[in-house]
Amino acid sequence: MHYATRRARWHAPLLVALLLPLGWPAAQPATMDLEGAFTLDRAASEDAGLLDFALEPAAQARLRWLTRPAERLVIATTRTETTVVFDRTAVRAPSDGREVPWTGPRGAQWHVTTEWTNGTLTQTLRGDDLTRTWAMTESDNGRTLTVDVLVTGEAGAQPIRLRYRLVYRRA
Repeated sequence: MHYATRRARWHAPLLVALLLPLGWPAAQPATMDLEGAFTLDRAASEDAGLLDFALEPAAQARLRWLTRPAERLVIATTRTETTVVFDRTAVRAPSDGREVPWTGPRGAQWHVTTEWTNGTLTQTLRGDDLTRTWAMTESDNGRTLTVDVLVTGEAGAQPIRLRYRLVYRRA
Protein backbone atom coordinates (compact mmCIF):
# COMPACT_ATOMS: atom_id res chain seq x y z
CA MET A 1 0.00 0.00 0.00
CA HIS A 2 1.24 3.46 -0.84
CA TYR A 3 2.48 5.59 2.08
CA ALA A 4 0.19 8.57 1.28
CA THR A 5 -2.89 6.29 1.17
CA ARG A 6 -2.09 4.78 4.59
CA ARG A 7 -1.59 8.22 6.09
CA ALA A 8 -4.87 9.53 4.62
CA ARG A 9 -6.75 6.60 6.17
CA TRP A 10 -5.93 7.61 9.72
CA HIS A 11 -6.18 11.39 9.11
CA ALA A 12 -9.95 11.35 8.50
CA PRO A 13 -10.87 9.57 11.78
CA LEU A 14 -8.42 11.74 13.69
CA LEU A 15 -9.92 14.91 12.20
CA VAL A 16 -13.45 13.77 13.13
CA ALA A 17 -12.31 12.89 16.67
CA LEU A 18 -10.73 16.32 17.13
CA LEU A 19 -13.66 18.30 15.72
CA LEU A 20 -16.55 16.33 17.25
CA PRO A 21 -16.28 17.94 20.73
CA LEU A 22 -16.58 21.37 19.08
CA GLY A 23 -20.04 20.55 17.80
CA TRP A 24 -21.08 18.92 14.58
CA PRO A 25 -21.77 21.55 11.88
CA ALA A 26 -25.18 20.03 11.07
CA ALA A 27 -26.35 20.90 14.61
CA GLN A 28 -26.48 24.55 13.62
CA PRO A 29 -29.59 25.97 11.98
CA ALA A 30 -29.60 25.65 8.20
CA THR A 31 -29.59 29.41 7.86
CA MET A 32 -29.14 32.38 10.15
CA ASP A 33 -30.13 34.96 7.55
CA LEU A 34 -33.50 35.38 9.26
CA GLU A 35 -31.90 36.76 12.40
CA GLY A 36 -32.91 40.29 13.27
CA ALA A 37 -35.93 42.49 13.88
CA PHE A 38 -38.94 42.86 11.58
CA THR A 39 -42.04 45.10 11.66
CA LEU A 40 -45.48 44.14 10.35
CA ASP A 41 -46.56 45.55 6.98
CA ARG A 42 -50.34 45.58 7.50
CA ALA A 43 -51.08 46.74 3.96
CA ALA A 44 -49.30 43.72 2.47
CA SER A 45 -50.63 41.19 5.02
CA GLU A 46 -53.82 39.15 4.94
CA ASP A 47 -56.48 39.16 7.66
CA ALA A 48 -57.05 35.94 9.62
CA GLY A 49 -60.80 36.06 8.91
CA LEU A 50 -62.03 35.54 12.47
CA LEU A 51 -65.35 37.25 11.74
CA ASP A 52 -66.42 34.07 9.93
CA PHE A 53 -66.59 32.11 13.21
CA ALA A 54 -69.37 32.31 15.79
CA LEU A 55 -67.63 30.99 18.91
CA GLU A 56 -68.10 31.01 22.65
CA PRO A 57 -66.12 33.84 24.30
CA ALA A 58 -63.35 31.63 25.78
CA ALA A 59 -62.72 29.89 22.45
CA GLN A 60 -62.83 33.23 20.63
CA ALA A 61 -60.22 34.67 23.02
CA ARG A 62 -57.82 31.71 22.49
CA LEU A 63 -58.24 31.90 18.74
CA ARG A 64 -57.77 35.68 18.74
CA TRP A 65 -54.52 35.31 20.72
CA LEU A 66 -53.21 32.68 18.27
CA THR A 67 -54.06 34.70 15.16
CA ARG A 68 -53.22 38.23 16.31
CA PRO A 69 -50.24 39.33 14.23
CA ALA A 70 -47.26 40.64 16.13
CA GLU A 71 -46.36 44.22 15.30
CA ARG A 72 -42.69 43.34 15.76
CA LEU A 73 -40.81 40.04 15.38
CA VAL A 74 -37.28 39.42 16.55
CA ILE A 75 -35.51 36.21 15.56
CA ALA A 76 -32.32 35.08 17.30
CA THR A 77 -30.39 31.82 16.99
CA THR A 78 -27.61 30.02 18.77
CA ARG A 79 -25.97 26.83 17.63
CA THR A 80 -28.72 24.71 19.23
CA GLU A 81 -31.85 26.83 19.69
CA THR A 82 -33.99 29.50 18.07
CA THR A 83 -35.92 32.25 19.82
CA VAL A 84 -38.74 34.15 18.14
CA VAL A 85 -40.08 37.15 20.04
CA PHE A 86 -43.65 38.10 19.05
CA ASP A 87 -43.98 41.66 20.37
CA ARG A 88 -42.99 40.91 24.00
CA THR A 89 -43.62 37.16 24.06
CA ALA A 90 -40.51 35.01 23.53
CA VAL A 91 -40.85 31.45 22.25
CA ARG A 92 -37.60 29.50 22.60
CA ALA A 93 -37.06 25.93 21.40
CA PRO A 94 -34.33 23.64 20.08
CA SER A 95 -33.60 24.24 16.38
CA ASP A 96 -33.69 20.55 15.51
CA GLY A 97 -37.47 20.03 15.71
CA ARG A 98 -37.60 18.47 19.19
CA GLU A 99 -40.83 19.29 21.02
CA VAL A 100 -40.54 21.16 24.33
CA PRO A 101 -43.17 22.45 26.75
CA TRP A 102 -43.85 26.18 26.79
CA THR A 103 -46.14 28.30 28.99
CA GLY A 104 -47.96 31.11 27.20
CA PRO A 105 -48.34 34.64 28.60
CA ARG A 106 -51.76 33.78 30.09
CA GLY A 107 -50.58 30.54 31.68
CA ALA A 108 -51.80 28.16 28.96
CA GLN A 109 -49.63 25.09 28.38
CA TRP A 110 -48.31 24.52 24.85
CA HIS A 111 -45.81 22.30 23.10
CA VAL A 112 -43.44 24.06 20.72
CA THR A 113 -41.20 22.82 17.91
CA THR A 114 -38.80 24.87 15.83
CA GLU A 115 -37.10 23.59 12.71
CA TRP A 116 -34.96 25.04 9.91
CA THR A 117 -35.52 23.40 6.51
CA ASN A 118 -34.20 24.75 3.18
CA GLY A 119 -34.03 28.35 4.41
CA THR A 120 -37.48 28.25 6.07
CA LEU A 121 -37.93 28.59 9.82
CA THR A 122 -41.03 26.68 10.92
CA GLN A 123 -42.34 27.09 14.45
CA THR A 124 -45.38 25.20 15.72
CA LEU A 125 -47.35 25.82 18.92
CA ARG A 126 -49.58 22.89 19.80
CA GLY A 127 -52.16 23.15 22.57
CA ASP A 128 -54.97 20.88 23.70
CA ASP A 129 -57.36 21.97 20.98
CA LEU A 130 -55.54 24.38 18.64
CA THR A 131 -52.27 24.33 16.69
CA ARG A 132 -50.54 27.28 15.04
CA THR A 133 -47.73 26.81 12.53
CA TRP A 134 -45.66 29.74 11.26
CA ALA A 135 -43.45 29.10 8.21
CA MET A 136 -41.06 32.05 7.89
CA THR A 137 -39.02 32.75 4.76
CA GLU A 138 -36.89 35.72 3.81
CA SER A 139 -36.95 37.40 0.40
CA ASP A 140 -33.89 37.21 -1.83
CA ASN A 141 -32.88 40.78 -0.98
CA GLY A 142 -33.23 40.12 2.79
CA ARG A 143 -35.63 43.01 3.40
CA THR A 144 -38.93 41.12 3.61
CA LEU A 145 -40.01 38.25 5.86
CA THR A 146 -43.05 36.30 4.67
CA VAL A 147 -44.91 34.31 7.32
CA ASP A 148 -47.42 31.69 6.19
CA VAL A 149 -49.73 30.90 9.10
CA LEU A 150 -51.87 27.80 9.52
CA VAL A 151 -54.20 27.44 12.51
CA THR A 152 -56.04 24.14 12.91
CA GLY A 153 -58.04 22.36 15.59
CA GLU A 154 -61.33 22.89 17.35
CA ALA A 155 -62.58 25.99 19.11
CA GLY A 156 -65.58 24.96 21.14
CA ALA A 157 -67.37 22.37 19.01
CA GLN A 158 -66.43 24.03 15.72
CA PRO A 159 -63.54 22.77 13.58
CA ILE A 160 -61.05 25.50 12.69
CA ARG A 161 -58.76 25.74 9.67
CA LEU A 162 -57.34 29.19 8.97
CA ARG A 163 -54.59 29.91 6.48
CA TYR A 164 -53.24 33.40 5.86
CA ARG A 165 -50.02 35.29 5.10
CA LEU A 166 -48.28 38.04 7.06
CA VAL A 167 -45.55 40.26 5.62
CA TYR A 168 -42.83 41.87 7.72
CA ARG A 169 -40.12 44.37 6.73
CA ARG A 170 -36.64 44.31 8.23
CA ALA A 171 -36.43 46.98 10.91
